[in-house]
Amino acid sequence: MAGLPLPDTEAKIVDLDRGVIAEPEKIGELWVRGPQVFAGYGGKADKNASATARVLKDGWLATGDIASMDENGFFTIIYRKENMLIRNGQRVFPRQIEEALYEHPALAFAHVKREKDAYGVDMLHAFVTLHRNLAATEEELMKYCAKRLNPGALPDSITIEHPEIKVEA
Repeated sequence: MAGLPLPDTEAKIVDLDRGVIAEPEKIGELWVRGPQVFAGYGGKADKNASATARVLKDGWLATGDIASMDENGFFTIIYRKENMLIRNGQRVFPRQIEEALYEHPALAFAHVKREKDAYGVDMLHAFVTLHRNLAATEEELMKYCAKRLNPGALPDSITIEHPEIKVEA
């Protein structure tokens, strides 16, 4: 998603490490301020408390969205901060893995989920569907990812799901 803020709305990208306004094209957390920014969700106490905690000084709301802004002021939402993992000191977003997988010619669909293993460690598991009449193995897809992603951003596992084939009688 990309675009300009609504009228009477201010937006900025805040560096995730230093808490200062990020340079154009750098990723950070999207913060917004304006008349439509509110502190909660009616009737949803748990979300209400979380949203209220995100209202910052001078009416700025830290949205929880990881985004970037170009030199013309256009914003691009990249992913949710809550889905980000830090591995080997680097930020990893499931979307990075999905984008690398989508470059493979046999892939029709990819979705990466964050899951905890038996020890409570966050793992990234890719579920993929291949195009009809094309083939790839989990090992081949892992090698493909290894050429496109840094080692900390590799999925922990890949499952190839096969779409149901419907045969008309």
